Amino acid sequence: MDESATVDFYAVLGNERYYISVSANSKIVKIFEHLKLHYRLEVLKRITNKQCKFYKFKNPILIPDDDPVDNADIVQQCLDEHNWIEVSSERSLKALGPELRNDHVYLVIKPLQLEEERDKAIENVCKKDEELFRHLQVTVAKLQSWTKQDVEHNLDGGTWLIDERPDSIPEIEDRLGRARIYAVPSNDPPSHADPPRLLSGSNPSTIPIAPNRSIPLPDATRDLENASSYHPLFDNIFTPTIFAPTEDNPVDVKDTREFAAFFSVLRSYHQDCALLVNDSSSSQKASNFTVHFISPPFFSHRSEHFKYREQTPWEFPIFLNTLDNRNAWCKFCPISDCMVLSTSFLCPFMICEVVSQKNESDRFRMLVQGIALARVGQHFMPGGEKFFVVAIYLRANLTAERYIVTQPGADRKVFISQKDFDLTTANEAVAFLREMYNLAQELDDLAGKLDPKNKKRLGNIKVAASKVISLTSQAQHNKTPRTTLASVSEENREAGGAQDDLGVFDADDIQSILKKMDYQISFIVFGHPFLALVSNIEDDSQQGFLKFVKEGQKEIEILRYLTGIESPSNYTISPVQIWPVQGGNVISMPMAGNHLTSLSNPGAHLWPVAKQLFEAVDFMHQHGVAHLDLKPPNILLSADGGRLSIIDFNRSVRVKGTETMFRGTVGTTGYLAPEVAAGQGLYSAIRADLWSCGKTLEELCSLCRPSRDRNALLEIARELMNEDPSQRPMVLDVLKRLAYYKVDANTEPSYLR
Repeated sequence: MDESATVDFYAVLGNERYYISVSANSKIVKIFEHLKLHYRLEVLKRITNKQCKFYKFKNPILIPDDDPVDNADIVQQCLDEHNWIEVSSERSLKALGPELRNDHVYLVIKPLQLEEERDKAIENVCKKDEELFRHLQVTVAKLQSWTKQDVEHNLDGGTWLIDERPDSIPEIEDRLGRARIYAVPSNDPPSHADPPRLLSGSNPSTIPIAPNRSIPLPDATRDLENASSYHPLFDNIFTPTIFAPTEDNPVDVKDTREFAAFFSVLRSYHQDCALLVNDSSSSQKASNFTVHFISPPFFSHRSEHFKYREQTPWEFPIFLNTLDNRNAWCKFCPISDCMVLSTSFLCPFMICEVVSQKNESDRFRMLVQGIALARVGQHFMPGGEKFFVVAIYLRANLTAERYIVTQPGADRKVFISQKDFDLTTANEAVAFLREMYNLAQELDDLAGKLDPKNKKRLGNIKVAASKVISLTSQAQHNKTPRTTLASVSEENREAGGAQDDLGVFDADDIQSILKKMDYQISFIVFGHPFLALVSNIEDDSQQGFLKFVKEGQKEIEILRYLTGIESPSNYTISPVQIWPVQGGNVISMPMAGNHLTSLSNPGAHLWPVAKQLFEAVDFMHQHGVAHLDLKPPNILLSADGGRLSIIDFNRSVRVKGTETMFRGTVGTTGYLAPEVAAGQGLYSAIRADLWSCGKTLEELCSLCRPSRDRNALLEIARELMNEDPSQRPMVLDVLKRLAYYKVDANTEPSYLR
């Protein structure tokens, strides 16, 4: 290693990796100082290098050529402590290896204060309710990668998919699979040839079957006639009784809509399932599944004890650690595609995941969550009573996997029993519907037994865990809310390939616009439900983007205004077309390249790209627009350089000058000016843009090897990122400085020479 040279490589701090560029003769502690100087990390403001531990890798981690800067998989590899060797911060860089390369990660910096804060937060949870905390604990092999091993490990000696089961499971299965009893006014049970007459209730909207009147309502009769026409399936699911409903002779069917639901499964769903099973749209499968099998028994069922929710987070967390690091806890607040939970108790009784689009890790995630629920629920049951959780997973082939999860004994052993229903066959489809109606009754009874006082205990756990690091922070995964019921697996999906769920782009008026353009949706951009890649029907090499903007947002007004100004300094993406549609507008845009940081040779294009960035920001500011979300993903250009484009004006505002003040946190974490991130008081939108521009430029420079040009631009970036907004130079002044600068011929692209 030439000690007079500068070395470039990567280091990991917390759950992020950072580009390091220091002198080869530096000590390891210099890396800590480099991070404090160049990245202005909040955590480093609170600690010194003496409060950190430094670990080199036994085997440095290679970063693939096509790896994105924020790739979480690389960070996960770096966090494998088996590959760590502690080194002193006073050692020279030679301790990391004989040669340091800019495509490897060589060092992990571990702030001890973070561990202390985490341990203190967990200690507070234990103090609040140690017993409940123990029931909420889950151990996984690897964070955010859910496997069957994670399920089996958390059974603590229990068994999954077993032949010999504890008595409580067959009892539950028998109750779920029993025939549904309904009352008729005749001594003769009905048949499909001789439709029965039902006794109506007093409320014609619900039409309960109870012997209160002798005159049948037409709708009630029609529901039963339609359902009973499917003989013998009807007789397999329903059993009539001529006795009046009493406490000793209860009936199950209290609402004729249950017959309507049975009829709908056979008349509508079953006839469509041949098309559904071959349809690539997971959204179609999800919506049909919930409409026919889940909503009737749970959403339509009016119970004072439970409520039905879709894509709603649990109101308390579970706590995760790993086999390799059992003391490093993080919290996870699950979101289930569907769930049934108590109205007076925070714990779900039924959880459901619907059609994974990539793999089935969400099935194992659901079962791990079910194990925690089974333990918590049993802990809160009165003596001798048994608690159970039902977990449902719908596969893409329309097989509904129904799991019963329960802890039958006093120990922590959990048992899981599985039964599959092929919903493409009529008999299994209605059998599954029967189980759901029976489950609704079981959960009504179960919820009534739980002590509502325990709601406070779960709420206390949630409050106590507020400072525990969350799994989303730990694993660096996308946090964009889902807009359809279709389940998205926890691992990242592939960026390319067709996507099946069109979301808002499935609307008739948007499809009509696409038809006029001779374009079609290729896929919805992952993590961006309102942005779609479109391609020409005849020539798929002709591509662009379609963006949906909700009504009332200022993005349309600002985009129309900026694109209407002709200027060589106008880098607003163009050409664009805007169409009004139901609920808002759609914008069509051309392909404008990749993110700013995706340049194939960033060092060769650094100067002209930086100059264009300043021109673009200056143009917006000169015309009274502050972008307020400047970051590499919103600045596009070809991988080989060329003209850049500014996109995404959905957070932009009109301003009259630098002193136009705003309040509130607007932008993206990591690119927020300090005064914006603080969320307190007023700030200048233009001066906030200056900081974000500097941060973006700094990130671009971090991808380049040291050079005179890079040093000059880094100095400008630091000035733009001044903590004092009034000390940040205006972009027009920066452009004047660049005009007098002689570009290094070694880094200047040939097309500028």
